[in-house]
Amino acid sequence: MPGKYFFFILCFISTSLFAKNHLVELRALDAEALADYLTERGYDIPGHVEATGKVDVVTENPEALQQLAAKLASHAKLKFEVRQITPTESYRRFAGTGVADFIEAYYDREESLKVLQTLERDYPDYARVYNLNEWLGLPKTPDGNSLYALQVSARPGVVEDEPKMIVIGQHHAREVTTHHIVLDSATALLKSVAAGEASAQKVVKDSSVWFVPVVNPDGLQHVFDVDRMWRKNRAHNSDGSRGVDLNRNYAFKWGACGMNSAIGSSEVFKGPAPQSEIEVQVMDKLNAKLRAEYVLSFHSYGNEVLYPYLCGEMAESEIYYGLRDRLADELGYGMRVGSASGEDFEQHYARYGSLAFLVEVGTTFQPSFETYKESIWPTIGKAVPFILSEMHSTFVHIQVVDGATGAPLEAKLDLQEIDFKEGEVRSTDAFGSYRWRLSPGTYSLSVEREGYRRKTVPVVASGRVDKLRIELEKSGS
Repeated sequence: MPGKYFFFILCFISTSLFAKNHLVELRALDAEALADYLTERGYDIPGHVEATGKVDVVTENPEALQQLAAKLASHAKLKFEVRQITPTESYRRFAGTGVADFIEAYYDREESLKVLQTLERDYPDYARVYNLNEWLGLPKTPDGNSLYALQVSARPGVVEDEPKMIVIGQHHAREVTTHHIVLDSATALLKSVAAGEASAQKVVKDSSVWFVPVVNPDGLQHVFDVDRMWRKNRAHNSDGSRGVDLNRNYAFKWGACGMNSAIGSSEVFKGPAPQSEIEVQVMDKLNAKLRAEYVLSFHSYGNEVLYPYLCGEMAESEIYYGLRDRLADELGYGMRVGSASGEDFEQHYARYGSLAFLVEVGTTFQPSFETYKESIWPTIGKAVPFILSEMHSTFVHIQVVDGATGAPLEAKLDLQEIDFKEGEVRSTDAFGSYRWRLSPGTYSLSVEREGYRRKTVPVVASGRVDKLRIELEKSGS
C-alpha cells in the first residue's frame, strides 16, 4: 500500500554471526538515478527495476533511509518512499513466517548436490558429477565445502577435443533462483537426449556442457541457516569481517572500476588480492582446463543480459554484440554493461576467449517458487538451448601441431585484423585446439610457441565451420 511502512521485528539475538541487516524496498520516480545515488553513498543495492520504480536496499539502518526519504521529498528526480522493511532472518525462518511458502521447493547446498547425483544415476551414459576442488587439486572452501559440476556429454568422465560450454549459478549467496536455473537446464537437456530429440542428441555427441550450479556453497548455506540476504562467501577477513564478493575477485582488471570496495565489511569487497578466494580459483582453473567456447553465468535480478567491458574497449564487437543482441531478443531481456571489473564473464572472455555473458534473471532475489516455475523458468529456460544452437553454427577450428611428430601444441594466437587492447590472450589448449568465432572474411594469423619458429598463415572464415591445421617447426631444425 503506497505511503505506508511495514515493519518487522528482528527477534533473534545479534551476534557477529547473526546479521542485523534488513531488506528495504523503495519506490522511486527514477529507479536507476536513485540506485546510482545510493550506491555512491555506500548502500548495498542488490537490484532495481526501472519499469516499476522499485529499488531494493540491504542495510543495518533502515531508519537512515526513512530520514533520507524525508530529506529528498522535494527532489524532482531522487524522491522516493519506503514501501517495506523486512528483517533478514534465516531463509528457513523467513519461509516459515507466512511471508513465503516456497522453502521446500528451493534447494540448499546439500539438496543441490543430490540433484546432480540423481541426474548422474538416472542418465549414466551422458552425465558425470565432478568434485571440482578434488579434480583440480585445490583445497576446500573456508567452511570445508567443495564445488561440484555435472558434465553432460556422450562420453562423460572424459575431457575431449570438442566444443564446450559452462553454465554457472550462485556466485552470490542470496540469489536462490540461479542454481535452480542451472539444475533445471541440465535436467531439461538430459530429458531431451533420453527422449531422442535430434538437436539434443547432436549436442551431446559433438560437444560437452558443464553445469556448475553453486559457486558459493558456504554462502548459500548461510542464507538458509542465518541471513537470507547474505551476498558474499564466508572468508575470514583481516579486519574481523566475513566474506568476499566472489564476482569482484577475478583477476582480470581486478578492482579497476565499478562497484567494488577494499573494505572487508562491504557487500562488494573485492578481496585482499586477485583470485584470493578458493571458489574463484576453482572456476578459473576449470576454464583454464576446458577452454569453453561459451559461458553463461546466472545472477539475479533485472531481466538483463550483461556484457563487457565496463572499463575497456571490446575488440570483437561485431561477433560479441551480435550474439548479445540475439540472446537478449530470445529472452525478451534488456542489455547493459557489467557492474564492475573483476567479474567472471570478463575473465573467461579475456583469458580464455569464451563468449561469456552474465544474465540477470527476474525482478527479485527470492520469488515464490510458483513464480519461478510459471513466470521465470519458461523464459530463462531458453538461454542454454539458444547458446547450444549457436555453438555449432560457425567457427574456425584452429589446430596447432608439431610438424615432425604431429603432437598437439599449446601456442599463442594473434590475428592481425583484431586489435586486442585490454591484454586479452588467445591460445590453443592441451589438444592444440582453439575454436574462434569470426565474421566471414580473410585474416592473417600468427602462431607462436617457445622453441618453435613463428608462423603466419591466412585464415578464411566462411561463416560456417572451417578447419585449419598448422604445423610448427622447431627452432634450428
